[in-house]
Amino acid sequence: MRRAVNFRCFLVSLACVLGAVLLLCLAPLKIGIILSAALAAVLLAFIVVFALNGKLVACAAFIVSFLGVAAAFVSVLLTFSSWVSELEDGKEYYFAGKIDAVSVAETSASYVLSDVTADGSGIDGKLNLYVVTENGINTSFLKRGDRIFFKSEAEFVVLLNDSPDGYAYRNDIRYVSYALEDEIEFLRTEPDFFDSLRNSISGVLDKNMGQYGALAFGMLTGEKGSLDAEVRDYYSASGLGHILAVSGLHVGFVALMVSWVTDRLRLHRYARLACMGAVLLFYCFLASFSPSVIRASVMCMLGLAASSFGKEKDPFNSLCFAVTAVLAVKPLYLFDIGFQMSVAAVAGILFFARGLNRIFLHILPKFLSSPLSSSFAAQLGITPVVLIYFQTFPAYSVLVNMLAIPLVSVAFVVLTAGLIIALLFPSAGVVLTA
Repeated sequence: MRRAVNFRCFLVSLACVLGAVLLLCLAPLKIGIILSAALAAVLLAFIVVFALNGKLVACAAFIVSFLGVAAAFVSVLLTFSSWVSELEDGKEYYFAGKIDAVSVAETSASYVLSDVTADGSGIDGKLNLYVVTENGINTSFLKRGDRIFFKSEAEFVVLLNDSPDGYAYRNDIRYVSYALEDEIEFLRTEPDFFDSLRNSISGVLDKNMGQYGALAFGMLTGEKGSLDAEVRDYYSASGLGHILAVSGLHVGFVALMVSWVTDRLRLHRYARLACMGAVLLFYCFLASFSPSVIRASVMCMLGLAASSFGKEKDPFNSLCFAVTAVLAVKPLYLFDIGFQMSVAAVAGILFFARGLNRIFLHILPKFLSSPLSSSFAAQLGITPVVLIYFQTFPAYSVLVNMLAIPLVSVAFVVLTAGLIIALLFPSAGVVLTA
């Protein structure tokens, strides 16, 4: 007899890891440690009981839950213990650091610096430098991988508060400094492979696409720093901000392109799995390991692995496993808005898209009902997050996304193909111009 309830083990593991992270981060630290240790003890008891009764599936589920809770427990405590300021408040230091990320506006610029030294001594974590610009001369030529020098005070980004800063934790940003443009001195260039690649991509796009180069760069890599604030506001207000934040949509495009190539090459299923894994890992590096990219890549690999080994795909189980794995390793991603919206959008599609599609099929043709139901379901999923953080709701975003996504799909594929051609053969950059 078929069971009415599908026991999804990774839903249990996700609930346990979420509980442990919330207890450790939102409760007083000592109480959080005691309660999370009690949770781990309960899970261990369940493992013993199910093992003695021969219930291997339930036993495996609670083993995963226990390991996830233990990993999150250790990671949170290590993070809290390491996030201690090494600098004095109100004191000026001579800082030097390598630029990891660039964000330039009309009157200001922002740089995330790694490998930071203060008065010649290395410090842990990164520093976010905000620069007030006048003529834009210094900010116009500074790129990722450049090492710069400046004198300033530094404010410590506090982690132990009511709501940990997910963005700061994700990027390991521990200090914030402010300086004037003429106070920044260029030392030398020392880009790594991915810094050089991002600089090359940005340069090729800007050269061949003009004012649209920054938009294309944001669409491909998720880095929006070179876009005008007005353009970013337009995308956010219309509900299309996810196009400029590398997410499951972009990973899906990459996966489709890789699948198309491997199908044409008639590779063995295991070779296809290896190629997909390598390309998605490369894309994660290019997108600076954005939480949404990691989540989407794990889900994609799980689905492909299930197909390769002849197993049935379960997207909801894959989502729960992906979030469990991410939070077990990087538990403070839970407080990152991008990660929350990414997970909420996918959950909305999994929960609501099929039911909405049945309703829309009564009044719309299939080619319209399917994208409309997916767009509406994703919007339902992210609405609570949007209302909590932004206190606004773009009512027309469902329709806008339904119209825009097919165009974006084509644009992403064309941009990727044109960019590869332009990088290999600079004289062929006219492909991007067109």
